[in-house]
Amino acid sequence: SMSFSYSESKKLFDGLALRISRGFHALAGKSGSGKSTLCDLVAKLYSPSSGAIMANGVDLASISTAGWRSKIGYVSQDTFMFHTTIAENIRVGHPGASMDDVRMAAAMADAAEFIERLPDGYETVIGHGGISLSGGQRQRISIARALIRRPDIIIFDEATSALDAESEYRILEQLKKLADGCIVLVTTHRLNTLRIADQIFWFNAGRLKERGSFEDLLKSGGEFASVIQSGEAV
Repeated sequence: SMSFSYSESKKLFDGLALRISRGFHALAGKSGSGKSTLCDLVAKLYSPSSGAIMANGVDLASISTAGWRSKIGYVSQDTFMFHTTIAENIRVGHPGASMDDVRMAAAMADAAEFIERLPDGYETVIGHGGISLSGGQRQRISIARALIRRPDIIIFDEATSALDAESEYRILEQLKKLADGCIVLVTTHRLNTLRIADQIFWFNAGRLKERGSFEDLLKSGGEFASVIQSGEAV
């Protein structure tokens, strides 16, 4: 059980109890419901105000931040590219990775096709007079950067929102395969993602209101079902 507040006056989570194991999990809820903050807490960007986050029975507070983050592949909506080759931009996630690893990560991030069409392929320099990439292309490189680490936990915080539906679907299919061996947490507003998740956690104002598969939550007729059936934005 864990509580978290940004200030004395506003407590976002109050006694949140949640167990997450291997699999593909979607975190959903209206803006401000707490799903992105939960990702930040799991990534140790913040610490709980009270209670604890446990990893295999060990309090996260007792694990070194660098050691913990080395196990995490984190992708948000914000992408940052370095003025160097595409291969080196991907290798930022795992310095010393082989070229085969770079290509494999790019393929999983649905980036290989556009990279191989560039004048110098993976050796193409981006930024500062090099080639400029679209928002979706930059995002796919940042996804490859996270996946090359072969992380134990993959966190996508609205990370596919800049992508077209086809590219998003291909990446989600790869994440679904990876989720057999690790934890995948995806915050999303997109029905595509919610439908393929093993489990959806539905939040409202810092409270976990419902959990289950897309079909289970629709059948239960709760808040999630009413939002989906009304056609409101999730």
